[in-house]
Amino acid sequence: MVVHRPKSSTDKQSELQQAMTAAVDDATVLQDRVYESISQDEQLKRFCDAAAYADTAADYRPEPSDDELTSAAHQAWGRLSHAARERALEVVAECCVEVIIDGDEWADTDHVDAEDVTVAQRRARDWLQSHTNIAVRVGALEAIADE
Repeated sequence: MVVHRPKSSTDKQSELQQAMTAAVDDATVLQDRVYESISQDEQLKRFCDAAAYADTAADYRPEPSDDELTSAAHQAWGRLSHAARERALEVVAECCVEVIIDGDEWADTDHVDAEDVTVAQRRARDWLQSHTNIAVRVGALEAIADE
């Protein structure tokens, strides 16, 4: 079953996908994982959809649209947009863990260049160290502590 998603939702997810992929721009293996994972993440889709619907709700209010309900819809849009960004950051953290833990195996079995994997693993560690709040939230620091 195909679920209709508002254009503003898919646009937001695309923007997040581009931003998060650019955040790991010097590591192709990590970039590829982030790009694919952001596009497929169901939680992120739902946050983007919810933000889009909140924005649409504000548009349905009659003019002048500076009443309490319009304000509530705009606040909901802001909070849900922020939540979408936070979820996108969680996806990046999860991808970092995946690259750190599974990257060597990819180099052995998936015809991925070992040097590219090493660069991606280093970049993944750096990213997690720079985003410790996100890393803690998804359990990423614990997952790489054994590395």
